[in-house]
Amino acid sequence: MQVESNIVQDYAADPAKLSLNWFDDDDEMAGGDSIVAQGYSAVVDYLVGVVKSKGGKIALGAPVTAITYNSGGVTLTLARPRTATFLALLAPQIGAEVTAGGTEYAAPFAIVTLPLGVLKAKTVKFTPKLPGAKANAIAKLGMGTLNKVVLQFPPASSWPDGNWFERMPLQSDKGRWREFFSLRTITRAAGAEQPIIVAFNAGSPAEYPASTSDAALVTAAVNTLRAMFGAANIPEPVQTWVTRWHSDPYSFGSYSSVQPGAKGRERADLAATTAGRLFWAGEATHQRVPATVQGAWLSGAAAAAAAAAAF
Repeated sequence: MQVESNIVQDYAADPAKLSLNWFDDDDEMAGGDSIVAQGYSAVVDYLVGVVKSKGGKIALGAPVTAITYNSGGVTLTLARPRTATFLALLAPQIGAEVTAGGTEYAAPFAIVTLPLGVLKAKTVKFTPKLPGAKANAIAKLGMGTLNKVVLQFPPASSWPDGNWFERMPLQSDKGRWREFFSLRTITRAAGAEQPIIVAFNAGSPAEYPASTSDAALVTAAVNTLRAMFGAANIPEPVQTWVTRWHSDPYSFGSYSSVQPGAKGRERADLAATTAGRLFWAGEATHQRVPATVQGAWLSGAAAAAAAAAAF
C-alpha cells in the first residue's frame, strides 16, 4: 500500500519501471501545494496575452512532423491540421493564426518542448539524427501515466470533509481506485463550493485499453466511492471527465520518470543545446523539479533566455 501510494501514484510508473538509484531525482520545493482557482487555462490565457502584447503569432492545429537543423538554422515542417474548421473559428478569439498544411517555418533557432512521450514515439523526425547522448537520454527516461476521472455531483451530495481519501483496492480492481481527491473543502474555502471528487489511477493500471469506455470507468469510480461512503451519499454525477494521457498523440503519457539502467545524467543530456540551434525545455529536462508544472515553466524560461542570448 505504501509503495503504491508513495511511489506509483507520485512517479506515475510501476516500481519495475523505475531506477532504484535515480527514481527520486527531484528536490522538494519550499512552500505548500496550491491549485489554480480558474484552472490551468488561466495560465495559457496569460501566456497568450504576453505573446500578443509583443507582436508574436500563434499557429494552431499545426503539429510539427519534422525538424531539420544545421549550422544555418532550423526548419520546422508542419502537418495538415485535422480540425482546421474548428480552429479557424477559435483563432480570432485569441488573435492566433491558423497555418496551411505542409507549411515549413525557417528560423535561426528553435526551442523544442515536445513531451518526452512524443520524443520516445519518434512521431517527429529529426534531421540529422539527434546526438547519441540525447537519444540515450530519451531512451533511459520513462514516460509515466497518471489519469484522472473527475466526477461532479449534485449540490446535496454528502461525504466526509477532507481532501485526500485512500483505500486498499480489491483484487478485482486491478490496482485501480486507490486515491481520491475532494475539491469540496478547497472550493468552499474559496467561496464557491463544488461537490467534485477526482479519482486517480497511476502506472500500468491507468493505461486503459481502448475497449474500456469512459462510461465504464466512471461507473467503476462511482461504485468504489459508494462502497466507501455509502450509496445514499454518492448519487449519480451530473458531469464527468476522463483523461487518457497514455494514448494522447500529443503527449503519450503524463510526465517523466527515470528508468532502470539510467546513470543520473539523462535530464541534463536531454536539456543540452543541440548544434547550437535547438534549445530544449519541458518538465523532463529540469533536474531539480521534473514531472511538475514548475519544472516545465522554469525550463522554458531558461531555454528562452538562452535562445535570446544566442542572437
